[in-house]
Amino acid sequence: MCRANGADVVTHACAHELDGQERARLHRGGCYGLCDLGPNIVVRRRNSDLDVDADRLTLSEADNEFVSCGVGPPDVPELLSSFLVDDQPLLRLSRAVKESQLPARSTIEARMRVLRRQRRPAP
Repeated sequence: MCRANGADVVTHACAHELDGQERARLHRGGCYGLCDLGPNIVVRRRNSDLDVDADRLTLSEADNEFVSCGVGPPDVPELLSSFLVDDQPLLRLSRAVKESQLPARSTIEARMRVLRRQRRPAP
């Protein structure tokens, strides 16, 4: 679903924006189970307690992990700048905001959202 929603174009836009800089690396991830919200970008900050390369296919829900959803090519420069320059996530693309804004397009997507909320650890 992410690919059908433009994940390849978003990946190319990220690669273009990150070309020549050394503060971040781009890795193609797998399915995070956020199909109804994709394309998704997961940013993991370096943290002495956590390995940013440990698992590119699973969301860890760790403090150093930020999930941006519904990302399109026009969002990429602002999104990357928010982390690389401002050192802050871009809230308008955050998973929580997107889940509240984007209506589920099917009963399956609605059920996936319910299941994800049930799995999330309590703060």
